[in-house]
Amino acid sequence: MKRIKHNNNITNYYDGLKYLINSKMDIITYDSKIILILYNNNIVNKNSDNNYYYEYELNYDCDIIENIRIETKIKLYIKYIINNMEYENFDSLLVKNKNLKLKIIFLNKPLSINEIIIHYKSYLEKS
Repeated sequence: MKRIKHNNNITNYYDGLKYLINSKMDIITYDSKIILILYNNNIVNKNSDNNYYYEYELNYDCDIIENIRIETKIKLYIKYIINNMEYENFDSLLVKNKNLKLKIIFLNKPLSINEIIIHYKSYLEKS
């Protein structure tokens, strides 16, 4: 049975990797956060349903990612684009191909400055 431990003090891949190497754990988890600020509406696209959206390619260095959630004051929802296929939701993703985009769809036309915080849980596993 694999030993798993969550560490609230880890905030990035390098700290996680250092902790994993020095621990007796097989898998460690930590929470990740990205602050995305859209300063300009010119980067926001409009689809055929007249919804405004922005595609954000999620860059990460872990083995598994899960529990993606968005924190913002703007009304929106997200879809997940994995290998160019669009999904309404997913539980977790093995990150072998690292091809994950978040399609952030705004329910109203976005303002000129929008702050969106992306939270997710990262897993690192000893190989």
